[in-house]
Amino acid sequence: MAQDDKRTSTDQGAESVPPEYADMTPLPRSGRDVPVSEEAPEAPGAAEPETPSRPEPPADPVPIPDQSTGPVPEARARRSSGFVPLFLGGVVAAALGFGASWYLGQQNGTLDLASELGARDETITGLDQRLSEIEAQTEALAEGPDLTPLQQELEAATSASADTSARIDALQTELGDTLASFGDRLDQLDDRLTNVEQRPEADGSLSEEAVAAYEREIAALREETAQAVEGLNARAAEIEERFAGLTEEVSTRLEEIRSEAEAIEEDTEAAAARAAAAAALSDIRAAIENGAPFTEALTALQATGAVETPEALAANAEEGVPSLAALRDRFPDAARSALAQARADEEGGGMGAFFTRQLNVRSVEPREGDSADAVLSRAGAAVEQGRLADALAELQDLPDDAQEPLTDWISAAETRIAARDAVETLTQDVTSN
Repeated sequence: MAQDDKRTSTDQGAESVPPEYADMTPLPRSGRDVPVSEEAPEAPGAAEPETPSRPEPPADPVPIPDQSTGPVPEARARRSSGFVPLFLGGVVAAALGFGASWYLGQQNGTLDLASELGARDETITGLDQRLSEIEAQTEALAEGPDLTPLQQELEAATSASADTSARIDALQTELGDTLASFGDRLDQLDDRLTNVEQRPEADGSLSEEAVAAYEREIAALREETAQAVEGLNARAAEIEERFAGLTEEVSTRLEEIRSEAEAIEEDTEAAAARAAAAAALSDIRAAIENGAPFTEALTALQATGAVETPEALAANAEEGVPSLAALRDRFPDAARSALAQARADEEGGGMGAFFTRQLNVRSVEPREGDSADAVLSRAGAAVEQGRLADALAELQDLPDDAQEPLTDWISAAETRIAARDAVETLTQDVTSN
């Protein structure tokens, strides 16, 4: 009885399964699906391996209804309901398929946009970090070099020069005093000699020994005086030579210090100009990404004098350049217009081509081929991925008549590419110097 109940429940479950899944028999559950508690400790040597439970027998297959039974005439009666329901069902299925394809395309575009925004945020973060490093270096350079050792050396040289001058003056004074002393002594000797010469002996004559002694003394004093004068002159010449050399050395060192200070000042000004230019370029890049004007940032860049302003930036500073998001929004309408123009130039194709031209259906997924629809599908995919240069290259393969509706979009894309390339070139010039 229990087995009959089990089969009855199985049959009921099989009847509730949709027909398209009726051939999927559920897999039997084994004992491995039962979770084992991790908290129960194992007694060493007492546990025995579990015996896997025997799998349950599969459910009874769904009985195939006998085609000879009564419901067959009802099914035949439904089939004979006519062509209109089948046509309406096909239209609904086509609409659902087109809606699902469009929704998935929008989802993929959203994911690509999110990833690109994330990459752009990472790029801006890296540039902000680079700008912070440049500003830190500029602040360090703005403090200027430490000239204290050079100033101390200059003061020491000046002091030594003053000491040398004082010593020369002292030597000259000493030499003058010595010469004056010698002169006084000579005058005294001359007076004594004169007195001796004028002093007569008892018999009225001078002693020859006294005269010779005085003459020897006078000659010795003259020799001593000459040697002293010669030594003083030699010392004075040496001091003057040393003073001249020291003066020249101090002048040379002062000139070197002045040149080094000027070079450091120029480097500091150049570094500050590069930092200001990098900051202005960062503001211009942000404005280009957002499609905003950047007149103030361009003026700040020109004020630095670090780089020359390219025409691609000067011509679009007041109004800004189209953002990537704006170009993405404008491309579908322009592409449909271009596709309609290309299809209008085509001839023939039967009813399918006629309905295609009337509905103006455009492929949103990239596909191979030389047709206008294939070219526009690849260009659209490149635009969604931010590859504007590749998109412009694809659009060159369109006929001239089909390119005419895309003229404004192509011009806007070229303006954005030129502005971004100019910013990248200027950034490399600023950071490489």
